[in-house]
Amino acid sequence: MRKIPLLSLAAVVLTFSAVAGAAAQSSGFHSCSIGKTHAAALCGSIVVPEDRDRPNGRSIALGVEVMPAIHAQHKAIAVIPGGPGQAASDIAPLIADGVLSPELHELRTTYDLLFVDARGMGSSNPFSCNFTDARTPQAYFLQLWPDAAVRECRLAARAHADPAFYNTNNAADDLEAVRQALGYERIVLFGGSYGTFFSFVYMRRHPEHVESAVLTGVFAPGFQPLPGAPDGAQHALDDLVARCRDDRVCHRHFPKFREHFNAVLARFDRGPVPVRLKQRGSSVILRLSKEVLVDRVRQVLYDPQNAAYVPVTFELAYKGNYSALADMINGISLALAGAVNGGAFLSYTCADEIPFISAAAMADAARSSFAGDLRAKAQQRACLLWRVPTMPPSFNQPVRTDIPTLLIMGSDDPATPPTYARRALPYLKNGSAVVVQGAGHVTETACTNDLVAKFISNPTGFRITGSPCRTRYTPPPFALAP
Repeated sequence: MRKIPLLSLAAVVLTFSAVAGAAAQSSGFHSCSIGKTHAAALCGSIVVPEDRDRPNGRSIALGVEVMPAIHAQHKAIAVIPGGPGQAASDIAPLIADGVLSPELHELRTTYDLLFVDARGMGSSNPFSCNFTDARTPQAYFLQLWPDAAVRECRLAARAHADPAFYNTNNAADDLEAVRQALGYERIVLFGGSYGTFFSFVYMRRHPEHVESAVLTGVFAPGFQPLPGAPDGAQHALDDLVARCRDDRVCHRHFPKFREHFNAVLARFDRGPVPVRLKQRGSSVILRLSKEVLVDRVRQVLYDPQNAAYVPVTFELAYKGNYSALADMINGISLALAGAVNGGAFLSYTCADEIPFISAAAMADAARSSFAGDLRAKAQQRACLLWRVPTMPPSFNQPVRTDIPTLLIMGSDDPATPPTYARRALPYLKNGSAVVVQGAGHVTETACTNDLVAKFISNPTGFRITGSPCRTRYTPPPFALAP
């Protein structure tokens, strides 16, 4: 891929000033650099009311970073990460360094890259919750959201934030305020996972200011999977079992992978199981619940690189050695805690998602997936403690739009299964969809990167022919040791 030369600092300031005008200057923007490559950028904040019905009340300074285009055309791609709870400023260095979405480097010829930390995340008045305290692993080995930690965090949050106002409607309006302040007529929405849900809400509330949308790992209002997507988790596991069976090395070492996986899970039906976790040169015996086990395994299945370790980990557990399983649970728990602001996650999902869970979906999950309804029940319990107003029924209506939209899905996605995106597609008059066979929640390949660049460059003329990207993804080899 063609490398884009870095702008000089003076060029950055001039380019940004042409786009942002006085509004951004008054918000304290300054020259900065992003990532290990020190990509030139402008960093600052845009101030918005916490409660728009009380504009003179508490305010939120939204953290904003802009990587200006090489040839400014007053256009921007807004990068919207997942969670909810993941900060855009955490994604910016990975994009600046080409670790994620390298096609954006090519698009930076004419597009600014815009990173806005949504309210409650990153530098935008974040919640300082610690639901996964490495010093007390027993709590998060028993509950996904430990009761005591949820109560403590909500009480502490009241000093600087009202969780009732941290939801996707308000966050979408915040992005609109940033767009206005920076002077963009329209923006491209580049969303992943929860970022796709956010993008749908923004398209519904501010359609006239969206040029196009690229959505990966898709879920949309009206078509949300049950929290934890147990159907997607089961499909991802079934495909992993099939791949192991068809792989000569994996099948030879783990010929009864499915049987042993199910046998290990059955042991947890009687209650938490003791496991040994190695920590700081020593080890501790912890009780691991099925609630935590099945959801953390589902999250391991997000990425085939991690999923490759599932057969060997469960084979060892089947034989009575739970150390590798404990390490896996601990590792994914701490990684998620570092990537997602837990308080923001609860505020957004308890308002936007949990109120629309159906009893039928819960019953279906309980009988048809290894993950069952445990994650959904755990999240419902946490929401009872977090206590935020729920969105009205109209919030969960499908979003109808003629905005050019590209959906990219992984066939084995255990978080946002393609089934749900396909249901939303008929409501997108100018929607296109691509399924990457064998991919999980991570769908990025050279093929999808190329499609994204072509789509954003010419969204109205973009057409998908045949079945692109179906055979481009090659899963990693299965691991034989933890």
